[in-house]
Amino acid sequence: MDNTTTIVSEPKPWSFSKKLVWLMIAAILGAFIAKIWNYEVTDPLALQFQKLVVGTVAVLNSTLAVILAFVSGMSMIITACGWPMILNLTAMAQESRSRRTWLISVGLYTLGLMIVMAIVGAIVGFLGGYFIHALEKTSTKLIVTVSVYTLVGLYALLGALQEFGFINVPTLFPWLKQPRFVSGLKGYKQSFVLGAVIGGGFGVGCPFPTYHAVLAFIAAIGSPIVGATALAANAVGRVIPIFIVGSLILGGFGTPKVFTWIQKRSETIHMINGIALAVLGVFMIVYWTILVGTKVFLK
Repeated sequence: MDNTTTIVSEPKPWSFSKKLVWLMIAAILGAFIAKIWNYEVTDPLALQFQKLVVGTVAVLNSTLAVILAFVSGMSMIITACGWPMILNLTAMAQESRSRRTWLISVGLYTLGLMIVMAIVGAIVGFLGGYFIHALEKTSTKLIVTVSVYTLVGLYALLGALQEFGFINVPTLFPWLKQPRFVSGLKGYKQSFVLGAVIGGGFGVGCPFPTYHAVLAFIAAIGSPIVGATALAANAVGRVIPIFIVGSLILGGFGTPKVFTWIQKRSETIHMINGIALAVLGVFMIVYWTILVGTKVFLK
């Protein structure tokens, strides 16, 4: 048996000027997407998808809340608070070495998102009628969205600068305590944090009408347990499209070559992560903070 190992050399390091050029390209792309994004087109499409699936369901309130939340989560992939999560794919893929480890990365990403959403759902269920009253004011909903998404955008930009090597921050969220079994899994910490911070940020602040309908449903039921279960289901629904896309790219064609390529080109993957995070960060700041935020706060 031939035990020789083929060594694939790492491409030449990216120069500072090349990194800077790609950062500028990513920023321009993020701003361009924010400028052309049409909220009035994408959201009705997702609404129609949800009506098609949920419209004929007649079950108990608590069960309907969970189903509505799950379907609403899946439909958000074509909205401005859903599709940017696709940009987390390269970061999760970087932690994967096979189909099995890809499943672990996705599972931890989902877990981080579910924990954040479940906490929010429990709070909404506990507050009940007080939360319904808050949802009646459009300005209140958008202020929350702009505030949360601005923080998500800033986090993404800091992450981009770190991936490019322009700054060195040991951890962007030192206060974020991971479950003990997660911290024991070497090499998977990034997936959990991305799910909790970016995924959770998109989940908590989403201004999508059906998401608010889910929140109102949870508040009307008035149960923290139902609220936590429903928004945890919403988190799973949000991840499913990402899982499908990632699985097709990384393992759907029955080859480990993609994983091998990722392992041998770590710096290139860092650059791809940086570009994706820069596009995401600039999109969030331009679209939500500037374009939407100015309408909210200057109204």
